[in-house]
Amino acid sequence: MTKEEKGQEGEKIARDIIQKVVDCYKGEINVYNNIILELPSVFGVSSNGIITTEIDHLIITPYLIVLIETKNEAYLKCDYKDDYWLLMNGDEVSNPIKQNHMHKMALCDVLHVDPKIVFTIELLLDTCMDNDYSEYSNDYIMNKEKFEESLTLLLSTKYKDKLLPDINKQLEIIEKKSLSLKKKHIKNINTVKDIMKWIKTHEKAYIFSFLDTVKCPQCGSDLVFRKNNNPDFIRNNKRKSKQYFLGCKNYFVTGCEMRVNYSDKKGSGFKTVSKTSIEERIGWRELDKTNMNILESYKFLLKENEELKSQTEMIKSDLKYNEERIKRVTLENKNLIKENDEIKKKNEELQSKQFQFKHLFWKLYIKD
Repeated sequence: MTKEEKGQEGEKIARDIIQKVVDCYKGEINVYNNIILELPSVFGVSSNGIITTEIDHLIITPYLIVLIETKNEAYLKCDYKDDYWLLMNGDEVSNPIKQNHMHKMALCDVLHVDPKIVFTIELLLDTCMDNDYSEYSNDYIMNKEKFEESLTLLLSTKYKDKLLPDINKQLEIIEKKSLSLKKKHIKNINTVKDIMKWIKTHEKAYIFSFLDTVKCPQCGSDLVFRKNNNPDFIRNNKRKSKQYFLGCKNYFVTGCEMRVNYSDKKGSGFKTVSKTSIEERIGWRELDKTNMNILESYKFLLKENEELKSQTEMIKSDLKYNEERIKRVTLENKNLIKENDEIKKKNEELQSKQFQFKHLFWKLYIKD
């Protein structure tokens, strides 16, 4: 099975489970698959500052939004905080947790919704993770076994305020446009991978996140990656090769010639530019904890139940210990009573024998 076929298989598994859950709500919930969003980015090479990002599954209830990123891959290394994870075959792939967080920020930017009511789920079908939560609030990491029950509980959540009714109208328009953007999106993915790989080779770090933007210091527009085929004199390579630099997207409009090369050996460098993350653009600060919902309440009750079970087991253990102790003390008391009775009996016998003799003087006794 190819990587693409395995990915399609994973998405079908997710769609089937999602549909099964959503069918229980009788039309109250809308589902959108493979939604492609367009946003400004420093990686907007082929579209003049605009890049595309695809959301696998998007669920809209009257009260909240759920984004689901499905991965049907086996990982050799998958640290939550790493930008990239390592597949079993040695390939590097984007961390799906960070990828889904970026999807969330992109959606909030496009739809102008509060991130507090947007939840993300990373459905990892071929991986066993030991933690339900990531570093982000409102984010869950799930395997196939947990997914159906957890999604059902999450979608049952109701808040005081409902979502604006035009959100679904906006998404219907975006869904239709997504079909025509598919080829462009695949091209964008390959371009971004190519630039990322090039940057890491030359700068020894990735430096930019997918939806970062960089303002042009000369005209105030955006800087985006441009490609040329020139000798890489910075690395003493006189042969023409593919090179990337940051150029103003207004170059073909106003003629702005602002340019940033990757190395500071030419007086500039990618690390010197001031970048703006999408979180900064939408004014989002990460929550201290996940927004309360039915799933969280259920998890809290489960945890409380486990604590009560543990306390009950401790009480049972204490009771058993006390019962054993009472048995031992009771047995000891019986033995002591028996010994005491025997001592009394012997004492009475001695006293009885004592009265059979008459004391004459000193140690001399005569039988009476």
